[in-house]
Amino acid sequence: MKVLRQPRVAAYYFVHTSAQIGTWVQQVAVGWYAWEQTHSEVLLGVLVFVQFAPSLVISPIAGMLADRGSVRQVVAISDAVCGLTSLVMAGLVLTGNLTTPALIGSALIVGICGSFSQPARQVLVIGLVAKAEIASAVSVNSVSMNIARSVGPLGAAYLITENLSYLAFASSGLTAIADALFVRVFFGKGGVTQSATACKRESMMVTLAGGLSAILHDRSMRLVFLVWSAYAALGRPVIDMLPAVVDSILRQDARVLGNINALFGAIAVTAGVLLSLVSRVRTLLQVQVVSLVFLAAGTVLLSLSKSEWDSYLAIGIFAIGQAAVNICSSAFAQMQAVETHKGRVVAMHIMAFRSGAAVGGVLVGYVAGMVGLTNAMIAIAVCLTIVFACSVGRAARFQR
Repeated sequence: MKVLRQPRVAAYYFVHTSAQIGTWVQQVAVGWYAWEQTHSEVLLGVLVFVQFAPSLVISPIAGMLADRGSVRQVVAISDAVCGLTSLVMAGLVLTGNLTTPALIGSALIVGICGSFSQPARQVLVIGLVAKAEIASAVSVNSVSMNIARSVGPLGAAYLITENLSYLAFASSGLTAIADALFVRVFFGKGGVTQSATACKRESMMVTLAGGLSAILHDRSMRLVFLVWSAYAALGRPVIDMLPAVVDSILRQDARVLGNINALFGAIAVTAGVLLSLVSRVRTLLQVQVVSLVFLAAGTVLLSLSKSEWDSYLAIGIFAIGQAAVNICSSAFAQMQAVETHKGRVVAMHIMAFRSGAAVGGVLVGYVAGMVGLTNAMIAIAVCLTIVFACSVGRAARFQR
C-alpha cells in the first residue's frame, strides 16, 4: 500500500472511493428494486446483460483511445454522463415512474459509460506510479472498490427500508459528477505518452489487432484470460443474483442483502491488502488459478445456506476468491503487457470481464428460472471446478 504515500495517488483514491460508494448504493438499490417489482431471475440477468454487453464493442475502442492520449477526456465525459443518468433515475423513482423499460434503458447507458471509463481509468492510474508499483496500485484499486462495497450496501439497505430509494440514485449521480470534475481538473491537459504518440500512426484495426495479438502470442496471458473469463461468466452472476438469494433462499429482507455485501467488501479489502505484497508474476498467476476453488466453494455453500449466518460464511469464502482473481489477473496483464500496447491489453482484460458477465448473467438468470436458483448455483460451482482442474497444471509449470 506504499503507493498511497504519494499525495497525488492518495487524493485520487479518496475522491474515486467516494464515487464508488455512491455506485454501490445505487447498484444494490437497482437489484432490490428490480427483484421486488418482478421476482424474476431473468430480469436480473437482463440487467446484467445490458450493463456489460456494450463492452464487447466499446472496451477495445476505449483502450485504443487511452493509448492515443485521450485518457482524461474519456474518463471525465463517461463518468459525467453516468452521473446525469443516475440523477434522472432518482427523479423517476421520486415520481414513481421508474418502470422496467426505464430501468433497463438506464442500465444500458451506465454500461456504455462504464465500457469507456474503466479501461481508460486503469491506464490513468498506471500513469501515476512506477512500473515496480503496478501490482500495489492494482491492489489499492481493489481495496478502494471493496471499501465502497462495504459502506455502500449498508447505506442502500437503510434507504430502501426507509423508502428513500431515490436518494440512492441521487447520491450515485452527484458523486460520479464530482469524480469526473476532479479528473478533469486534477490531471490537467497533459498525459500523452510516447506510446500514445506512436499509436496515432496506426489505423484503428491495426491498434485493436495489436492488443489481441499481445494476448494470443503469450501462453501465460492466455491462461490468465481463460481463468478471468470463467470468473466473469460464472462467478460474477452469483453476485448479481444476491437479491434473489436473500429473498428466495434465505427468506430475508434488504437489511441482510446490505450486510452480505458489506461483509463481502470487508473481507475482499483484507485480501487485497495481503495481495498488495505480491509482486512476482508467477505467484500472481498461481494465486489467480487457486482462487477458482474459493469461488466454487463459496457458491455451493451460498446455494445451500439455511440461515443468515451460513450465508455470511459462504460470502466470505467467495469474497476471498473474487479479490484474488480480480487483483492477480489485472496486475499480471498490466505487468506483462508492453508499454505500447498496455491500454489495449487492459481494454481486452475489461472486455473479457464485461462481455463474460453479460452473457453469463442472462444465461444464469434463464437457467435459474428453469431449474431453480439453487441448482443453477451448484452447476456454476461444478463448471468453476472444471476450469481449475484444466488450469492448475499449466500455472504450476510457469517459470517467470
